[in-house]
Amino acid sequence: MKHFIGIDVASEVCAVTAMSNSGQVLLQCMAKTEANELKTAVKSVSKPRIVVFEECCQAAWLYSIFEPLCEDIIVCNPKKNKDLSGHSKSDKSDSYNLAERARGGHLSRVWHGCEELHILRERLKLYEQLTKESTSLKNKIKAVFRGRGITVGDGIYTADKRVELVKSLPFDAQRERVLCSGELLDEVSKRREKAKLALVEAARKHPRFDRLMEIPQIGEISAASIIATVGSAERFRTRKQFWSYCGFAVVTHETGQFAIDDFGRIKQKDRKIRTRGLVRQYNRQLKYIFKNAAVKLCSQDWMEQYEKLRSNGVSVENAKLTIARKISAVALKILKTGEHYDEKLVFSSK
Repeated sequence: MKHFIGIDVASEVCAVTAMSNSGQVLLQCMAKTEANELKTAVKSVSKPRIVVFEECCQAAWLYSIFEPLCEDIIVCNPKKNKDLSGHSKSDKSDSYNLAERARGGHLSRVWHGCEELHILRERLKLYEQLTKESTSLKNKIKAVFRGRGITVGDGIYTADKRVELVKSLPFDAQRERVLCSGELLDEVSKRREKAKLALVEAARKHPRFDRLMEIPQIGEISAASIIATVGSAERFRTRKQFWSYCGFAVVTHETGQFAIDDFGRIKQKDRKIRTRGLVRQYNRQLKYIFKNAAVKLCSQDWMEQYEKLRSNGVSVENAKLTIARKISAVALKILKTGEHYDEKLVFSSK
């Protein structure tokens, strides 16, 4: 008999509820958010154990400490789980609901795995964090000049030209603000370059890195991001599943699809499926990479295929979506098989 253990995770104290396969509550307690206490609470329930908790900042840590103790770990999507919640809410009721919904198979999983890519993911997070900090500082510096109606170029981002450009500001406080932000920007930029080198160095150890670099418009950072984000390519059985993960799947909406014909038989209506745009829940990092690559490919390497789609009456948006789907499918195939990129195989009509 399976035992489902729902854990409502918080920063200091977690609520734990264990439930049998028949719905009987076996355990309901509070435990500190510490590895030893959580392990003790889980071990108090007999095997087979299935631990359930929502995706959060502690999810990867919890997954690593529970994996040796449990037969299965369900990290569920908090957005979809929220849709199942009622009006009343508490820590104990949340842990109970997690175990109950896992028992009924109503939860949507969030993938966790590939511990061997842990270092690469941490390198990527550091690089992305420093990139955001660098962009924020640049915007703040430009905003000071824009507020005084002064136009400056990218020279304001370099230390040698910054000293001359700040003289155009009328107040000492503004000049001090720009120089102080500039010093922070210089330091962040140096650390960002070091983080970039460390990220690429960690990504080069992966056997698929050089293969992904063969795809047009996929550089070192993009290849490293794809490897770290996708993890195990085998979890995507088909390319359509990968398109949905990347945000390239089309949402359809149709009701009243069937009718009764003149002979009394049930027949499907002859009409087009109504589309409602693309999926809203997707991985933003992958969509950004493949979308930007597709935009460049439409005017460079794959321009012939793009023009062919346009000549067949496909709109600009749908043509770019097709190219983005194509490049994502190529990346998935390379991750799975390790094959070299060959444009003749990508476009078999060539």
